Amino acid sequence: MKATADAGAIKAGYNLVRLPYEIKILFEEWLRLNFPDRANKVLNHIRQCRDGKLNDPQFGSRMTGQGPYADLIAQRFALAV
Repeated sequence: MKATADAGAIKAGYNLVRLPYEIKILFEEWLRLNFPDRANKVLNHIRQCRDGKLNDPQFGSRMTGQGPYADLIAQRFALAV
């Protein structure tokens, strides 16, 4: 964050990964091919933030997720800012 501020950034934000439609299939295939030892952990973290799914289309929660893991990400972002 400091480097981006030093470069002139005046705002920062984050989006929790969203995997709609065929993107979730492509992402899961890529993840299992490139990081087979971590694939299940990553997918489960996403599902924890998305009510058991890999995507949440609802306005208000689709960008940040819900639940304890999503809250932890928000807290870490706030501390970094």
